Amino acid sequence: MLISLFMQVRTYWRGQVWPLFLLFFCCLWEFSPAHAAELKVRIVDGRIIDSILEGEIRPGDYDRLVQQIHKGGLSDILWLNSPGGDAFEAMKIGRLIRELRMTTHAPDRAGNKTFCLTYPKGADLHQCNCASACFLIFVAGVNRTGNHLGVHRVFPRHERLKSISPDEAAALQRVATREVSNYLKEMGVPTHFIERLVATPSDQIEWVKAGDIERHSLIIYQHFPRINRNNYIASRIDQLRKATHASTVFSLSTSFVCFFVVPQRKHILALRKSLSVMHTRWGSQFALQVHLG
Repeated sequence: MLISLFMQVRTYWRGQVWPLFLLFFCCLWEFSPAHAAELKVRIVDGRIIDSILEGEIRPGDYDRLVQQIHKGGLSDILWLNSPGGDAFEAMKIGRLIRELRMTTHAPDRAGNKTFCLTYPKGADLHQCNCASACFLIFVAGVNRTGNHLGVHRVFPRHERLKSISPDEAAALQRVATREVSNYLKEMGVPTHFIERLVATPSDQIEWVKAGDIERHSLIIYQHFPRINRNNYIASRIDQLRKATHASTVFSLSTSFVCFFVVPQRKHILALRKSLSVMHTRWGSQFALQVHLG
């Protein structure tokens, strides 16, 4: 990845410590080969307004991205245009994108045609792709747009397979699949979609839309059991967080019943507004709590 540095901006970033075994696997695993990645940033009136990631994702790209953030910063949106590359490097980049609360944008598709016409000036419109390891970066966005995304399970580099036994290759495959699955859960991808990705052979690509990987909001209600109500609500909230990896859960309790709402990210603002209206009109009839992770 080549970093183009234009100006100094103030940017917040907090580093992460990585297990040593991930550093080992970074050199062994990929999703699909392509050309070297490049990060392009564009300045208008002294401000970075566009950030585009293009090309193959390779070991070392995360470190170069961090350097760019400290020296020049990024825009709020990261436009993705990559056919894949190193899966573990992509996950490192993805966690950084989530830390920075960035939006990710993938190419669009209409019928059988893929297009990047909405991409900023300077993007490689001939490539117009976000597949394989690129998908791991895409799901890290706090907001995600685009409907042309290619997925399949991780696979070892061919040169690595030549030097190990079939049993060793199978063991590495299991470790890699587990790490990718855990990462996707961390990013809020539902289990059914993770299973779909893992089931797609590495020599094939399944094309999906951003909407396919979004969660549905969840609402549960139950009559209060004969135990302390505050303890019951706290216990239920903990169970829901562990099961859904949600950062925000709402509880609404009446004299006999408690409702729990686990919202999709894009529903949180509308839900807050609706609950605020309800509380204004009928607040004396129920207790509303917002539980933040």
